Amino acid sequence: MATNEEIVRKAYSTAESKDVVAFAALFADDGIVRDMSTTGEYSGPDVRQIVDIYARAFPNMRRELYHFYNGEGVVVVQLSLNGAHEVLLSFPSGPFRRLARRCTPPAATYGAL
Repeated sequence: MATNEEIVRKAYSTAESKDVVAFAALFADDGIVRDMSTTGEYSGPDVRQIVDIYARAFPNMRRELYHFYNGEGVVVVQLSLNGAHEVLLSFPSGPFRRLARRCTPPAATYGAL
């Protein structure tokens, strides 16, 4: 059986390949993706949206995973998302305006398993 960290690593690897069906299949029915940069939350079949949203806006995005912190069924990932912002970044809550320059902010994603 895979560890929580292995499952989270697989989720990032699958997101990198933009395979939204395989990405969603990694989540339990009550699994949640929280986008800490926008406070967006996705669950059930909607977890696919987070991959689609960023893949459209940042078609060359690469995820660099730095550190994993594990405890009590929660995996915290320190990472950076790197890519050129090509088109409107649009969330269910509304659009973000296009950035005028390359942006490589640090990010952290929290996922309860």
